Amino acid sequence: MAYCYQCGHQNSEDALYCNKCGVSLTSGRSFEDNVREFADNVVKVGKEAGEKAAELGKKVAVEAKAFADEVAKKVAPKPLDCPKCQTKIYETDVFCWKCGDKRG
Repeated sequence: MAYCYQCGHQNSEDALYCNKCGVSLTSGRSFEDNVREFADNVVKVGKEAGEKAAELGKKVAVEAKAFADEVAKKVAPKPLDCPKCQTKIYETDVFCWKCGDKRG
């Protein structure tokens, strides 16, 4: 059987033209060659897409880490010592809860 390189239709071995689309079966590339090239192109595009997705994933991870750090500061602020009485206060506190000293 001869496959048409243009449309992939199966023709008899002795056919000179595709009986579906009319293209010459004696010139040009074979259907199998076109399929191989198409498969190679799919692999190439897939690889490029994977590389771009990995690159984007790294950027998103960096931004997500920065965002998570900001949220952590607000949810669980860093503990500090009050400069006046040494009581544990938090970086988000404006005044010491024990002595009333104003931070900063």
